[in-house]
This record gives sequence, C-alpha cells and structure tokens, in this order.
Amino acid sequence: MQGMTLLLAFVAMALVSAAAAAAVGIVLDNFPNIHDLLSVLGFFGTLCVLLPVSWLLAVRLTKPGQAA
Repeated sequence: MQGMTLLLAFVAMALVSAAAAAAVGIVLDNFPNIHDLLSVLGFFGTLCVLLPVSWLLAVRLTKPGQAA
C-alpha cells in the first residue's frame, strides 16, 4: 500500500511540475524578441529539473515515521 501512496504523490507532483514547466514555456514564448527554440528549451529544462525534485519530495513525504 505504501508503494501506491508513493506513486500517487509522485504523479500529483509531476502534474504540478508539468504545469509549471508549461507556464515557463508560455511566458518565454510571449516575449517579443526571443526565438521559439528558447521557449522549448525553457520548458524542457524546467521539466528536467522539476521531475527529479518531485520524485525526491514524494519519497520524503511518504517515508514511514520512525518507531519510538
């Protein structure tokens, strides 16, 4: 059951990360003198940073408590 909790936590954080990466890409795309490639690189760069961070946070959040 703990594996399912970990997976659900990661999926939720990955969806938030993908939305944040899309927002970065859209913001970069709306700047007037910026090439379109920069917005794509901003999207993928943000996604490549946030997905491992999401995994580490999901593992940390679903870690079982220490026995007293």
